[in-house]
Amino acid sequence: MNGQQFPQYPGASGQTYPPSSPPSPPASPPQFPGQPEPFSPLPQSPPPRTNNRRSQILIAVGLVAVLIAGGVFSYFWYFIPPEKVIQAAMEKIVETESLEYTGQVDLETDAIPFLIGKFSVSFSGASDWRDSGNPKASFNLNMGKTQVEVIGVGDIAYFKINNLPDLLTSFLGDSSGLENQWIKSDPKEVGKEFGLEEEVKGAKDEELTPEEKEKIKEAFLGSKLFKVTEKLPAEKIEKVSTHHYKFTVDKDELVTLLEEGVKLTGDELLAEDDIKSTKEESEIEGELWIGKRDFQLHKITLDIGFKDKEESGLSATLKLSTQFKNHNKPVNIDIPSSAK
Repeated sequence: MNGQQFPQYPGASGQTYPPSSPPSPPASPPQFPGQPEPFSPLPQSPPPRTNNRRSQILIAVGLVAVLIAGGVFSYFWYFIPPEKVIQAAMEKIVETESLEYTGQVDLETDAIPFLIGKFSVSFSGASDWRDSGNPKASFNLNMGKTQVEVIGVGDIAYFKINNLPDLLTSFLGDSSGLENQWIKSDPKEVGKEFGLEEEVKGAKDEELTPEEKEKIKEAFLGSKLFKVTEKLPAEKIEKVSTHHYKFTVDKDELVTLLEEGVKLTGDELLAEDDIKSTKEESEIEGELWIGKRDFQLHKITLDIGFKDKEESGLSATLKLSTQFKNHNKPVNIDIPSSAK
Protein backbone atom coordinates (compact mmCIF):
# COMPACT_ATOMS: atom_id res chain seq x y z
CA MET A 1 0.00 0.00 0.00
CA ASN A 2 1.53 3.23 -1.27
CA GLY A 3 4.85 1.47 -1.35
CA GLN A 4 4.89 0.63 2.50
CA GLN A 5 5.96 -2.92 3.31
CA PHE A 6 4.64 -4.88 6.30
CA PRO A 7 6.20 -8.06 7.71
CA GLN A 8 4.21 -11.13 6.84
CA TYR A 9 2.93 -13.61 9.52
CA PRO A 10 1.45 -17.00 8.73
CA GLY A 11 -2.25 -17.32 9.53
CA ALA A 12 -4.26 -20.38 10.33
CA SER A 13 -5.05 -20.98 6.66
CA GLY A 14 -1.55 -20.32 5.55
CA GLN A 15 -2.33 -16.79 4.56
CA THR A 16 -0.24 -13.93 5.80
CA TYR A 17 -1.53 -10.71 7.49
CA PRO A 18 0.00 -7.47 8.57
CA PRO A 19 0.58 -7.06 12.37
CA SER A 20 -2.40 -5.65 14.26
CA SER A 21 -2.15 -2.07 15.64
CA PRO A 22 -3.06 -1.16 19.24
CA PRO A 23 -6.67 0.08 19.59
CA SER A 24 -7.17 3.80 19.30
CA PRO A 25 -8.62 5.65 22.31
CA PRO A 26 -12.28 6.60 22.00
CA ALA A 27 -12.82 9.87 20.27
CA SER A 28 -13.68 12.80 22.50
CA PRO A 29 -17.10 14.26 21.96
CA PRO A 30 -17.05 17.43 19.97
CA GLN A 31 -16.70 20.67 21.94
CA PHE A 32 -18.96 23.58 21.27
CA PRO A 33 -18.39 27.22 22.20
CA GLY A 34 -19.50 27.95 25.82
CA GLN A 35 -19.66 24.29 26.75
CA PRO A 36 -17.85 23.51 30.10
CA GLU A 37 -14.94 21.19 30.20
CA PRO A 38 -15.93 17.59 30.90
CA PHE A 39 -15.69 16.62 34.61
CA SER A 40 -12.66 14.62 35.52
CA PRO A 41 -13.06 12.96 38.95
CA LEU A 42 -10.14 13.35 41.34
CA PRO A 43 -8.53 10.20 42.60
CA GLN A 44 -10.18 9.09 45.82
CA SER A 45 -7.84 8.69 48.81
CA PRO A 46 -8.85 6.27 51.60
CA PRO A 47 -10.53 7.95 54.63
CA PRO A 48 -8.17 8.64 57.57
CA ARG A 49 -8.31 6.14 60.35
CA THR A 50 -10.02 7.48 63.51
CA ASN A 51 -10.92 6.11 66.95
CA ASN A 52 -14.43 7.60 66.87
CA ARG A 53 -16.00 4.82 68.85
CA ARG A 54 -13.32 4.93 71.51
CA SER A 55 -13.66 8.72 71.81
CA GLN A 56 -17.42 8.45 72.14
CA ILE A 57 -17.06 5.90 74.94
CA LEU A 58 -14.56 8.07 76.80
CA ILE A 59 -16.81 11.13 76.49
CA ALA A 60 -19.82 9.16 77.75
CA VAL A 61 -17.86 7.82 80.73
CA GLY A 62 -16.64 11.34 81.55
CA LEU A 63 -20.19 12.76 81.45
CA VAL A 64 -21.47 10.01 83.72
CA ALA A 65 -18.62 10.65 86.19
CA VAL A 66 -19.37 14.39 86.20
CA LEU A 67 -23.07 13.76 86.78
CA ILE A 68 -22.37 11.35 89.62
CA ALA A 69 -19.85 13.70 91.24
CA GLY A 70 -22.26 16.62 90.85
CA GLY A 71 -25.07 14.62 92.39
CA VAL A 72 -22.96 13.58 95.37
CA PHE A 73 -21.73 17.15 95.82
CA SER A 74 -25.28 18.51 95.63
CA TYR A 75 -26.49 15.98 98.16
CA PHE A 76 -23.83 16.78 100.73
CA TRP A 77 -23.98 20.53 100.00
CA TYR A 78 -27.73 21.09 99.92
CA PHE A 79 -29.20 18.05 101.66
CA ILE A 80 -26.96 17.67 104.68
CA PRO A 81 -28.93 16.31 107.66
CA PRO A 82 -30.02 19.15 109.99
CA GLU A 83 -28.15 17.63 112.92
CA LYS A 84 -24.85 17.85 111.04
CA VAL A 85 -25.55 21.43 109.97
CA ILE A 86 -26.29 22.45 113.57
CA GLN A 87 -23.20 20.67 114.85
CA ALA A 88 -21.08 22.51 112.28
CA ALA A 89 -22.67 25.80 113.37
CA MET A 90 -21.90 25.10 117.03
CA GLU A 91 -18.27 24.48 116.12
CA LYS A 92 -18.21 27.77 114.23
CA ILE A 93 -19.69 29.57 117.25
CA VAL A 94 -16.83 28.58 119.55
CA GLU A 95 -14.27 29.44 116.84
CA THR A 96 -15.69 32.89 116.03
CA GLU A 97 -13.47 35.73 117.25
CA SER A 98 -15.44 38.78 116.14
CA LEU A 99 -18.92 39.67 114.88
CA GLU A 100 -21.69 42.26 114.87
CA TYR A 101 -25.31 41.72 115.91
CA THR A 102 -28.73 43.35 116.20
CA GLY A 103 -31.85 42.13 117.92
CA GLN A 104 -35.02 42.68 119.86
CA VAL A 105 -36.56 41.33 123.05
CA ASP A 106 -40.31 41.29 123.69
CA LEU A 107 -41.41 40.42 127.22
CA GLU A 108 -44.93 39.85 128.43
CA THR A 109 -45.32 39.09 132.12
CA ASP A 110 -47.41 39.39 135.24
CA ALA A 111 -44.50 38.40 137.48
CA ILE A 112 -42.67 41.75 137.72
CA PRO A 113 -44.76 44.52 139.35
CA PHE A 114 -43.43 47.53 137.42
CA LEU A 115 -43.28 45.59 134.14
CA ILE A 116 -46.73 44.00 134.14
CA GLY A 117 -47.93 43.83 130.56
CA LYS A 118 -45.75 44.06 127.46
CA PHE A 119 -42.22 45.39 127.36
CA SER A 120 -39.96 45.70 124.33
CA VAL A 121 -36.30 46.65 123.85
CA SER A 122 -34.01 46.61 120.83
CA PHE A 123 -30.26 46.23 120.92
CA SER A 124 -27.15 46.12 118.75
CA GLY A 125 -23.48 45.60 119.32
CA ALA A 126 -20.15 44.16 118.26
CA SER A 127 -17.47 42.02 119.86
CA ASP A 128 -13.84 41.44 119.00
CA TRP A 129 -11.80 39.10 121.18
CA ARG A 130 -9.08 38.19 118.66
CA ASP A 131 -6.62 39.75 121.09
CA SER A 132 -7.42 37.75 124.22
CA GLY A 133 -5.44 40.15 126.37
CA ASN A 134 -7.37 43.17 125.18
CA PRO A 135 -10.90 42.22 124.09
CA LYS A 136 -13.26 44.90 122.76
CA ALA A 137 -17.03 45.15 122.79
CA SER A 138 -19.80 47.65 122.24
CA PHE A 139 -23.47 47.40 123.17
CA ASN A 140 -26.43 49.71 122.55
CA LEU A 141 -29.81 49.27 124.24
CA ASN A 142 -32.95 51.18 123.27
CA MET A 143 -35.99 51.27 125.56
CA GLY A 144 -38.44 53.79 124.20
CA LYS A 145 -36.80 57.19 124.58
CA THR A 146 -34.01 55.83 126.75
CA GLN A 147 -30.76 54.76 125.16
CA VAL A 148 -27.87 53.06 126.93
CA GLU A 149 -24.43 52.74 125.30
CA VAL A 150 -21.61 50.62 126.69
CA ILE A 151 -18.08 50.20 125.36
CA GLY A 152 -15.56 47.82 126.86
CA VAL A 153 -11.84 47.71 126.07
CA GLY A 154 -9.84 45.28 128.17
CA ASP A 155 -10.90 45.73 131.82
CA ILE A 156 -12.16 49.30 131.34
CA ALA A 157 -15.81 50.10 130.58
CA TYR A 158 -17.44 53.29 129.32
CA PHE A 159 -21.14 54.08 129.88
CA LYS A 160 -23.49 56.64 128.42
CA ILE A 161 -27.21 57.02 129.22
CA ASN A 162 -29.48 59.25 127.19
CA ASN A 163 -32.89 60.23 128.58
CA LEU A 164 -33.18 58.32 131.84
CA PRO A 165 -36.62 56.82 132.48
CA ASP A 166 -38.86 58.81 134.82
CA LEU A 167 -38.78 55.97 137.32
CA LEU A 168 -34.99 56.29 137.70
CA THR A 169 -34.89 60.08 137.75
CA SER A 170 -37.45 60.15 140.53
CA PHE A 171 -35.32 57.67 142.46
CA LEU A 172 -31.94 59.32 141.77
CA GLY A 173 -33.01 62.94 141.96
CA ASP A 174 -30.57 65.13 140.05
CA SER A 175 -29.30 62.97 137.20
CA SER A 176 -27.50 65.68 135.24
CA GLY A 177 -24.16 64.09 136.15
CA LEU A 178 -25.22 60.83 134.54
CA GLU A 179 -27.17 61.71 131.44
CA ASN A 180 -25.83 62.31 127.96
CA GLN A 181 -22.13 61.95 128.78
CA TRP A 182 -19.55 59.20 128.74
CA ILE A 183 -18.45 57.86 132.12
CA LYS A 184 -15.31 55.78 132.50
CA SER A 185 -15.18 52.84 134.91
CA ASP A 186 -11.77 51.35 135.67
CA PRO A 187 -11.99 48.52 138.26
CA LYS A 188 -8.53 49.32 139.62
CA GLU A 189 -9.38 52.98 140.16
CA VAL A 190 -12.74 52.11 141.69
CA GLY A 191 -11.01 49.65 143.98
CA LYS A 192 -8.53 52.28 145.18
CA GLU A 193 -11.19 54.93 145.68
CA PHE A 194 -13.46 52.72 147.76
CA GLY A 195 -10.84 50.50 149.38
CA LEU A 196 -11.83 47.43 147.37
CA GLU A 197 -8.46 46.47 145.94
CA GLU A 198 -8.62 42.93 147.34
CA GLU A 199 -12.12 42.39 145.97
CA VAL A 200 -11.04 43.58 142.52
CA LYS A 201 -7.97 41.35 142.63
CA GLY A 202 -10.11 38.42 143.76
CA ALA A 203 -12.51 38.96 140.88
CA LYS A 204 -9.57 38.94 138.48
CA ASP A 205 -8.22 35.73 139.98
CA GLU A 206 -11.59 34.04 139.52
CA GLU A 207 -11.49 34.45 135.76
CA LEU A 208 -11.58 31.19 133.86
CA THR A 209 -8.31 29.55 132.96
CA PRO A 210 -7.67 28.40 129.37
CA GLU A 211 -8.18 24.81 130.52
CA GLU A 212 -11.57 25.65 132.05
CA LYS A 213 -12.63 27.49 128.91
CA GLU A 214 -11.66 24.48 126.82
CA LYS A 215 -13.74 22.18 129.03
CA ILE A 216 -16.76 24.46 128.68
CA LYS A 217 -16.32 24.42 124.90
CA GLU A 218 -16.15 20.63 124.92
CA ALA A 219 -19.30 20.43 127.04
CA PHE A 220 -21.13 22.79 124.70
CA LEU A 221 -20.05 20.94 121.56
CA GLY A 222 -20.88 17.59 123.11
CA SER A 223 -24.44 18.60 123.98
CA LYS A 224 -27.45 18.01 121.77
CA LEU A 225 -29.39 21.11 122.77
CA PHE A 226 -31.34 21.62 119.57
CA LYS A 227 -33.93 19.11 118.39
CA VAL A 228 -35.08 19.96 114.88
CA THR A 229 -38.86 19.69 114.55
CA GLU A 230 -39.28 21.07 111.03
CA LYS A 231 -37.15 21.98 108.04
CA LEU A 232 -38.40 25.34 106.78
CA PRO A 233 -37.91 26.97 103.35
CA ALA A 234 -34.43 28.40 102.84
CA GLU A 235 -34.08 32.16 103.23
CA LYS A 236 -31.46 34.81 102.63
CA ILE A 237 -30.17 36.79 105.61
CA GLU A 238 -28.15 39.85 104.57
CA LYS A 239 -27.83 38.25 101.08
CA VAL A 240 -26.51 35.01 102.59
CA SER A 241 -28.32 31.78 101.64
CA THR A 242 -29.19 29.82 104.77
CA HIS A 243 -30.54 26.55 106.06
CA HIS A 244 -33.70 27.31 108.05
CA TYR A 245 -34.94 25.06 110.86
CA LYS A 246 -37.54 25.11 113.58
CA PHE A 247 -36.39 23.55 116.84
CA THR A 248 -37.08 22.90 120.48
CA VAL A 249 -34.46 22.89 123.23
CA ASP A 250 -33.88 19.52 124.84
CA LYS A 251 -34.33 20.44 128.49
CA ASP A 252 -32.46 17.39 129.79
CA GLU A 253 -29.45 18.39 127.69
CA LEU A 254 -29.83 22.00 128.87
CA VAL A 255 -29.87 20.98 132.53
CA THR A 256 -26.79 18.79 132.03
CA LEU A 257 -24.96 21.68 130.36
CA LEU A 258 -25.93 24.13 133.13
CA GLU A 259 -24.79 21.71 135.81
CA GLU A 260 -21.49 21.20 134.02
CA GLY A 261 -21.05 24.97 133.74
CA VAL A 262 -21.68 25.48 137.45
CA LYS A 263 -19.22 22.72 138.26
CA LEU A 264 -16.48 24.17 136.06
CA THR A 265 -16.92 27.83 137.01
CA GLY A 266 -18.04 27.53 140.63
CA ASP A 267 -20.72 30.10 139.78
CA GLU A 268 -23.42 30.08 142.46
CA LEU A 269 -25.84 32.32 140.56
CA LEU A 270 -27.59 29.19 139.32
CA ALA A 271 -28.61 27.12 142.31
CA GLU A 272 -29.83 23.55 142.01
CA ASP A 273 -33.45 24.65 142.44
CA ASP A 274 -33.08 27.19 139.61
CA ILE A 275 -31.76 24.51 137.29
CA LYS A 276 -34.60 22.21 138.28
CA SER A 277 -37.23 24.90 137.61
CA THR A 278 -35.66 25.54 134.19
CA LYS A 279 -36.56 22.00 133.24
CA GLU A 280 -39.97 21.77 134.88
CA GLU A 281 -41.44 25.22 134.37
CA SER A 282 -40.17 26.44 131.02
CA GLU A 283 -40.67 25.65 127.36
CA ILE A 284 -38.14 26.81 124.78
CA GLU A 285 -38.50 26.71 121.03
CA GLY A 286 -37.30 28.81 118.13
CA GLU A 287 -35.80 28.99 114.68
CA LEU A 288 -32.25 28.88 113.30
CA TRP A 289 -30.77 30.33 110.12
CA ILE A 290 -27.37 28.79 109.32
CA GLY A 291 -25.26 29.75 106.30
CA LYS A 292 -25.14 27.15 103.54
CA ARG A 293 -21.55 27.98 102.67
CA ASP A 294 -19.97 29.28 105.88
CA PHE A 295 -22.11 27.32 108.41
CA GLN A 296 -22.15 30.41 110.60
CA LEU A 297 -25.21 31.26 112.69
CA HIS A 298 -26.81 34.23 110.93
CA LYS A 299 -30.06 34.46 112.89
CA ILE A 300 -31.82 32.87 115.84
CA THR A 301 -35.22 33.37 117.42
CA LEU A 302 -36.24 32.04 120.83
CA ASP A 303 -39.72 31.78 122.32
CA ILE A 304 -39.44 31.07 126.04
CA GLY A 305 -42.50 30.41 128.13
CA PHE A 306 -42.31 30.25 131.92
CA LYS A 307 -45.00 29.45 134.45
CA ASP A 308 -44.64 28.94 138.19
CA LYS A 309 -46.61 25.73 138.63
CA GLU A 310 -46.25 25.32 142.40
CA GLU A 311 -46.60 28.70 144.16
CA SER A 312 -47.76 31.96 142.60
CA GLY A 313 -48.94 30.77 139.22
CA LEU A 314 -47.23 33.79 137.68
CA SER A 315 -46.15 33.50 134.06
CA ALA A 316 -43.90 35.20 131.55
CA THR A 317 -43.28 34.92 127.83
CA LEU A 318 -40.07 36.14 126.29
CA LYS A 319 -39.40 36.40 122.56
CA LEU A 320 -35.82 37.01 121.44
CA SER A 321 -34.65 37.62 117.88
CA THR A 322 -30.96 38.17 117.09
CA GLN A 323 -29.21 38.56 113.76
CA PHE A 324 -25.45 38.18 113.24
CA LYS A 325 -23.10 39.40 110.51
CA ASN A 326 -19.45 40.11 109.66
CA HIS A 327 -18.17 36.98 111.38
CA ASN A 328 -14.41 37.11 112.00
CA LYS A 329 -14.06 40.51 110.33
CA PRO A 330 -12.38 43.55 111.91
CA VAL A 331 -14.67 45.49 114.25
CA ASN A 332 -14.32 49.23 114.72
CA ILE A 333 -14.70 50.07 118.42
CA ASP A 334 -13.32 53.43 119.52
CA ILE A 335 -12.69 54.66 123.05
CA PRO A 336 -14.82 57.78 123.75
CA SER A 337 -12.47 60.74 123.89
CA SER A 338 -14.85 62.73 126.11
CA ALA A 339 -15.14 60.07 128.82
CA LYS A 340 -14.71 61.34 132.41
